[in-house]
Amino acid sequence: VGDAVGATLTSEPATYNELVAAGIDPNDPANLNAIAVEIHLGSGQTLRAYVAGSGFIGSSSSSGSGGCIGVSCRIGFSDGSGDRVATITKDGDNWGMLIIPATATWLKEFFNVEFAVFSNASSEFSFAGGSATLQLPAGLSLAPTGSPQRFSVAMPDIPGAGSASTSWIVRGDVEGDYYPSARYAGSLEPTGLPVSVRAPVSEPFKV
Repeated sequence: VGDAVGATLTSEPATYNELVAAGIDPNDPANLNAIAVEIHLGSGQTLRAYVAGSGFIGSSSSSGSGGCIGVSCRIGFSDGSGDRVATITKDGDNWGMLIIPATATWLKEFFNVEFAVFSNASSEFSFAGGSATLQLPAGLSLAPTGSPQRFSVAMPDIPGAGSASTSWIVRGDVEGDYYPSARYAGSLEPTGLPVSVRAPVSEPFKV
């Protein structure tokens, strides 16, 4: 019976439009990678300030807008969601550091995964009552589509020399190389003998 069935598991990166069409929210924090950093810059790197006596008397900046008053300089930096303010101070002969909070987010990687099952049996036989189960290693997950996905789904009956397929959208959550697989299980009719086949991806997911 094993020779009567074959299967393939293939994948390709999902496009932004495909994700939106599937009901995936690109702005959901669960679908985003994020980093938060602080950039510490010396006074001469983003700001030119002129000081005399106990305070600043003028300034210029190539990184944003703002100015200096007394012993403090304030500069606004636009990051697309509003201005951030950085401050540099001088207390006697001691200079402070310019600290710029910064954040960045980008969409996680998503993959279209297709599992196809092929019957090599003759026309008097068929595969019936079949199901397909996706097996994902840790670091990958089913994407949160508009209609919730399930790891195991029912497959239509497959006539002799016929085929059937199903698909999932998978999200990459952790950087790495992954080899997911899928398994088909059903019965060969009219004999009732069990039929099963497992197929791994031929190329790893690179997240």
